This record gives sequence, structure tokens and C-alpha cells, in this order.
Amino acid sequence: MRKFYEKYRKKWWFWLIILGVSTTIINNICLLFYNPQPDLDYIKQQANSKEKEKYNVPNGKVIDVEIYHSDDFGGIEVVEVIVEENFKKTVSETIEQNYDNVYSLINEQGIVNYDMFKYKAIAHSKDGEETTVISFTVLPENMEKLSRMMDVTYRSVAINLYTTDLYRMNFH
Repeated sequence: MRKFYEKYRKKWWFWLIILGVSTTIINNICLLFYNPQPDLDYIKQQANSKEKEKYNVPNGKVIDVEIYHSDDFGGIEVVEVIVEENFKKTVSETIEQNYDNVYSLINEQGIVNYDMFKYKAIAHSKDGEETTVISFTVLPENMEKLSRMMDVTYRSVAINLYTTDLYRMNFH
């Protein structure tokens, strides 16, 4: 052992290698005992904020996008979009501007590629109260049909035919 020590005592590169190997071993041992769990809420929030920036609508502003995996329908990808808009002169005009928003999201921005689509448009009244203007769900079996139908007929007709739980603001 003494011969080994005398031979490598003045060789700096040898000691540098020994230091590097020992540091790596100590780091790996420390990682075995300290395994931090990722902040899943933060990761989900970051992903959703990127998705929110990805989508836009011609009438209003996308305020929330949530994409998640749902086991309720056999393990499908669901996208939920919430849009904030301004009231038009009439309730009818306010609702109709959403048909263009839905067409843009489905046919121009690729939401048709998801299995299921949930849409909700909200507006704030003059007194500040939040009101749902229109909301609906497009089930997996109707996504492609709705996309094709919106190209060939009135968008409102397509939405009436191929959505479920359709809610529209009451006409007063």
C-alpha cells in the first residue's frame, strides 16, 4: 500500500478523479434518502396557463382552459374552455357571437382532436354579477360530426344537434 501511495501522491489528476468519484457516490446516497415529490398543483397550473395562451376566440377572451383525463367515459381526454365576453345590444346577439367562438376553437384551433369538449361563456352584468351566457358539452361520438356540420350549415343548428346539456341565457 505504501508503494501505491508514494507512486500517486504527487499526481493531481489521480486525486481529482478520486474526489469526483467519491462526490458522485455521496450524492447518489443522499438522493436515496431525499426524494422530493414534485408540486403537482404547480405543474398543472403551468400547463393550463400555457394552454390558455394557446387558444383565443374572435369574440371575448379565454379566461380558463383545463385539459384532463376522464375515466367516466372510458379514459378520454377532455378539454374545458371558459370564455369571458361582453354583452351585446340583445341577448340573441350575445349568444350568437359564441357560435363563432366555438367554430374557431373546434375547426381552426384543433379542439376537434380532443375526445370531449366543454364550453362555457360568461359575461358580467352592469351590476357586476357574473352570468352564464351559454354552456354545453360535446360528447366523444359527436366531436367529428359537430366539426363537419359547422362547415356546411348554420353553426347554431349544429350546436343544437350535437351537444348535450345545452344552456342558453333566457331572453327577456
